[in-house]
Amino acid sequence: MNSDARHKDNKALKPSPYGLIILLGIVWFVIEFFWRLPFVGGDVGGIYWLLYFFEKLSSPMAILAFISTLLFVVIALVMRATKRDQYSGIAKTAGAFFFAGILIGIAAFKFFQSETRHLDSLKIHDKLYYLMAYSAFDTNYALYRCDSKGVFCRQVYRSNDFMPYSFDAKLVYYSATDEVAIETKNKGEIYRYKIP
Repeated sequence: MNSDARHKDNKALKPSPYGLIILLGIVWFVIEFFWRLPFVGGDVGGIYWLLYFFEKLSSPMAILAFISTLLFVVIALVMRATKRDQYSGIAKTAGAFFFAGILIGIAAFKFFQSETRHLDSLKIHDKLYYLMAYSAFDTNYALYRCDSKGVFCRQVYRSNDFMPYSFDAKLVYYSATDEVAIETKNKGEIYRYKIP
């Protein structure tokens, strides 16, 4: 009796593959809308390089999820036609990939996600400063101030739109005034940040 109860408990605790796939889609969606977008907007801090992980992988992950959906749908239809017992599990996996693909696809949709590019970095007084460009039809430059390892970062400045779409800015440090400046090729200096 106890052995049966333990077996049922172990089975209940064991995650299903389709549950993990759905969880991945939900986590990706939540991070995108509750961290990445506010981080880009300067409302919250976070891990600077994690932004690139999502920027570069969202579209390929969505495509992979939809291709996997098609593959599992075909397998499920073949198993259904041949009356095999594994049909139900394969169909659930196809549904899980489809659901995760929709969530990741929404996160990857370029309406929500402008192209980002890391442009420059400086280490000053044991703090790292990163310059990033966000571009869609025009370009915004953002300056991030980070801890000494460059892990936790906070946006300290975001520019107005610059036309045309370009990635031509760099960071310059002025030791005499203890300031970091953003300089562009065409417009010259666009911002100076006084280091606290």
